[in-house]
Amino acid sequence: MSYWDEFDKADKEESGGSGGIVGNLTIEPGYKVYASGASNAESFFPVAALGKNERTAAKRKAEAYAQEMGANGAKWAVQIRVAKEGGFSGGKAATWNEDRFFVTDTWTDAFKKVVRPALVALGMDLPFKGWGRVGFKNDPFREAQGEAGKTDEDADGNPRFPLVAYPTELFASQAEALTAVGDTDAPAAPAFVPEGWTAEDWVACIPQIKEEKEMHGLNNAQLREHITETYGVDLPMARVIELLK
Repeated sequence: MSYWDEFDKADKEESGGSGGIVGNLTIEPGYKVYASGASNAESFFPVAALGKNERTAAKRKAEAYAQEMGANGAKWAVQIRVAKEGGFSGGKAATWNEDRFFVTDTWTDAFKKVVRPALVALGMDLPFKGWGRVGFKNDPFREAQGEAGKTDEDADGNPRFPLVAYPTELFASQAEALTAVGDTDAPAAPAFVPEGWTAEDWVACIPQIKEEKEMHGLNNAQLREHITETYGVDLPMARVIELLK
C-alpha cells in the first residue's frame, strides 16, 4: 500500500469514522429554492440528466415555485437526501421526524473542496440512489475566517463552524450498511437468494414465511408448496429446511 493509499484510508476513518449518518441515500443535482416556510422536500427540483433541455425544464419549475413563494430565484446545487426509514445517526437508529436533507450550492468552497471531491473519489455519477454513509466537515470558507467563522453551535451550545455533509462510504446493500453500524439485531444476509429477488427483500420475507408455517400448521412439504404458490419461488427441500433454521 502506497503512502497516499494509506493516507486515504486514514482520512476516510477520521473524517467519516463509524459515526455520521448511515442510510438510504439519494444524491442529485438540481435547483434549490430558499423560501421561508418551504419544506426541504418541496423546495428542491432535481435534474435527472445534465442536458440543456432537462436543466431548463427543472429551472423553470424552480423559478415558478420561487415566484409563488416570494423567494429570490433558484440556486444550482447538489442535494443529499437520507431516508428516515432504515437510517442510523451516530451508530443509533434514527429518530428524525422526516428524511434529512443536505444541500450545497455548487459555487461554494463547501462544494468545491468537500462535496465534489468526495463524489469523484467514490466514482458517483448523479443522480445516485443507494446505501451509504454521510460524514461532516467544517465549512472551509468559514474555517478560514477563524473564530469569526464559528456561526453555528454544537449540541451543547458551544460555537462551531458550520458543517458540510458529504458521502464518505457506499454499501452494496442494506445488510452491509447495518453491519457497518454494528446493528447486531439486523437479520444476517441469507446464504441463498432466489432468482429475481434482492437479498433485502428475501430476508424480509423469511420471518413471514416462518409465521405462515406456524399459523397454518404446515409440514415442510406443505410449506414448500405454499412458498411456490404464494411467492413464486420453487425451492428444493434442502433450501426449505435451511430457511427454517
